[in-house]
Amino acid sequence: MNYSLRPFRDTDLPSLVKYANNYNVAKFLTNQFPHPYSDEDGKKFIASVANNHPVNVFAIEVGGEAVGAIGIFPQPDIHEKRAEMGYWLAEPFWGNGIITRAIGEVVEYAFKTFDITQIFARPFSINPASQKVLEKAGFRCEARFKDALYKNGAYMDELIYVLHAGYLIRELQEDEFHLLKEFTYQAIYLKDKNVLIPRTVLDDPKIKVFYDDFGKPDDACLVVEVDNRVVGAVWTRILAGEVKGYGNIDEYTPEFGISLFKEYRSKGLGTKLMRSMLTLLKKRGYKRCSLSVQKDNHAVQMYRNVGFSVIRALEEEYLMVCELR
Repeated sequence: MNYSLRPFRDTDLPSLVKYANNYNVAKFLTNQFPHPYSDEDGKKFIASVANNHPVNVFAIEVGGEAVGAIGIFPQPDIHEKRAEMGYWLAEPFWGNGIITRAIGEVVEYAFKTFDITQIFARPFSINPASQKVLEKAGFRCEARFKDALYKNGAYMDELIYVLHAGYLIRELQEDEFHLLKEFTYQAIYLKDKNVLIPRTVLDDPKIKVFYDDFGKPDDACLVVEVDNRVVGAVWTRILAGEVKGYGNIDEYTPEFGISLFKEYRSKGLGTKLMRSMLTLLKKRGYKRCSLSVQKDNHAVQMYRNVGFSVIRALEEEYLMVCELR
């Protein structure tokens, strides 16, 4: 059965109430999902999610009607690297594989959009169908709390199903500083993908400055690790000396370098690295950071998405800055 995911809109109210007002749906959800489900409940719900940016709650549409919902909810405080997933589907559409496929879509979206490393869901112990779709999507039950839930006059176990991102972002260690030479090479933009730049370019002082003698007080580097292998890095240096960085704006502003091995690009890992580094720079008290990027590099949009804006357009490059305060 075909379906699509999209943001909720006001015109979804009739179908939302029609399908949500069902005890067989409500009995598997928390009491925040009311039963009976009224027009007023529907209006409040749509108003609460319709303008979220980025979108985190999607209508499940079938045949032009909103027949369910699925959402991803990043957690606060010390749980900031986690997000909870919740979902429901109208009873007439059960058993068609819709939720299994929707979970897969939202998982991919969530790991690309939010700075998280795991997603969890809390199906009731009396809902084996929900547990099964989570398992099909790669989730595993990591905890069970006996009689932790109470609904409709009965106790139930609380289950915690978790899906890990499959990667780890951490600081570069001193015995790994040599890796920056390779990642500097990987960061060089190729207009023609069929023409490789000779590695001797790494000896050019304007390139060498990005990796040579790394470990100074203002240097910072985070790497992403997949299957115990470092596959990408983001690093910042203040390159305001005799040989300045391409993105240097002054002697106080750290400048970005970022790259991933080819097979790990376009998977959202670059965005994760950028956001993690921006968080680190804020904690260190920097006011802004900068970078230089070729105008026709598709990464320009990613930089915009994480908060950078163009402050100067050169002949072939943009000089971009992100304000951190």
